[in-house]
Amino acid sequence: MQSTKRSVFPLKKSIALIMALSVLVCGVFAACSSKKTDGQNAAADTTQAGLANADTEFGTEINKDGKEVDVVYEKDKKGKNHAYEINKNGEKVTNSNGDYVEVPIEDDNNNNGNNNNGNNNNGKENGNGGNNNGGNGNENLKPNPVTPQEPDNKGETTGKELTTIEASKDKVPSTNASGKKVIFSQQDLERIAAMLEVPGLYKFSYENKDGVSAEMATHVAVWMAAREDIKGTSFPSGTIVLDLFKYYGQTVVNFKSNCNAAAKKENAPISYSNKDSVFTITKGEAKQQSVKINRVESLGNNNYYKVTGSVSGEKSCKKVVAVVQKNRLDTELGFSIKALKWS
Repeated sequence: MQSTKRSVFPLKKSIALIMALSVLVCGVFAACSSKKTDGQNAAADTTQAGLANADTEFGTEINKDGKEVDVVYEKDKKGKNHAYEINKNGEKVTNSNGDYVEVPIEDDNNNNGNNNNGNNNNGKENGNGGNNNGGNGNENLKPNPVTPQEPDNKGETTGKELTTIEASKDKVPSTNASGKKVIFSQQDLERIAAMLEVPGLYKFSYENKDGVSAEMATHVAVWMAAREDIKGTSFPSGTIVLDLFKYYGQTVVNFKSNCNAAAKKENAPISYSNKDSVFTITKGEAKQQSVKINRVESLGNNNYYKVTGSVSGEKSCKKVVAVVQKNRLDTELGFSIKALKWS
């Protein structure tokens, strides 16, 4: 049996972004404000505690057929690492004999640094900012069209090759950081714009060190679910948890346990059943804010960029600043949103 999804959550083991399969936070961020609240401090504390206790690590490896597959890393009783192929739900794949499919682990000496990069899109261009309108059979759960973007022709053009650094040196810049102006392709701009146009996202500003609130994550979960090749309204918990990890590039701590309360507060169409370990998403959310990206700056380190855009459609916000990371966590998105400031 092989993994069927176009791209699940490729992470190289050396990224050292460890992910627990329980997900995120308490704490609400004030709409269009960068001021930290007590709730945000709690979110940061919860995130750090969750990561400290995490024992599940995902990644990508090359299988015997030469194909890149998603894996989960596990240690045996002797402390030796093993990589097992997983499907789109985060479950280990079995062969015809019922045994888990083990994949050779690439030598760490040949993989120094954070290699969740490369921005490999497998030749796919969907022209909709990474929104896949493919296999979801729920007509009420479809991604909204993205605002068209126009590349700036003044600045240094970014290439496909991405920097790799040691995970210990990885530091996410703040939204106040500045860097050298660069040019992104129209496709990359529309991918980022689509991510920033997640309905309801405009209400939440946060720095990476603060963690991600469950309230904000409910809207992202609905948006990411609309891109899945899953028919109907039921989604395995692993799919949603991992989708959030791809979008944010970090764990959303205790999301399953906080989802229902957060969704009620946000009036988001998502709920979680602990009994069945399933998320139910009845419909998508109507488009609210539109984003036109005006400037991209390189912030260096681990492929971080500052994206500045103008906002329309919501009277409370006129501008957005986002720190994004160019990576391979989702090959149709190519980026993760690492920090946000709406004003």
